[in-house]
Parts: sequence; structure tokens; C-alpha cells
Amino acid sequence: MKPVILIGAGGHGTVLLDALRCLDAEIIGVCDPSLPVGEKAPLGTIVLGGDDAVLDYPADEVLLVNGIGSIGRTKARRGVYEKLRGGGTCLHQSFTNPLL
Repeated sequence: MKPVILIGAGGHGTVLLDALRCLDAEIIGVCDPSLPVGEKAPLGTIVLGGDDAVLDYPADEVLLVNGIGSIGRTKARRGVYEKLRGGGTCLHQSFTNPLL
């Protein structure tokens, strides 16, 4: 697996970070414009900057994980997805499919 940059350090991002760690993913850091660059985000991950900080890394050498959650409106989450979209899915080891 390529090294990962997490977008968003709120509750949803923290859950995804935990899931990625369960997969032994290499976490480069987190992008979150509401946190100071260089500070520690939840679970001790370094803050790289705002969303544009991902542009400092070659697109073919990293995976981006959209950790922006939502309550109600999803405009911010959708906007980041559209800007940085790629592909892939990450499931936490405790995930169970409620449809099965």
C-alpha cells in the first residue's frame, strides 16, 4: 500500500485513521485547514496544512483518504472529493455488513 494522507482530522477522519493503522498503513500526515501546520492531530498524526498541502506530494506516490464527515449538508465533503478524487475503499477491521 502507498503511504496515506488523510484529509480532515475530525471525528470521521479519526475513525478512518484508526482503520488505516489497523491495516498497518504508513500515514504521512493529515490535511486540515482548521489546525496549525506541524502540530499533532488526533491520534498523534502530524498536520501537513490545509487541503492544498497534498499538492506537495506526487499523486502517483500517495493515497488520499477523505476523512471529512458531515452532519446534514455534505457540500464541504463533496467539494474536497471532487477536487482530490481518485478511488479506493478502506474498512475498519470491526466492520460488519448490516445487509448480510
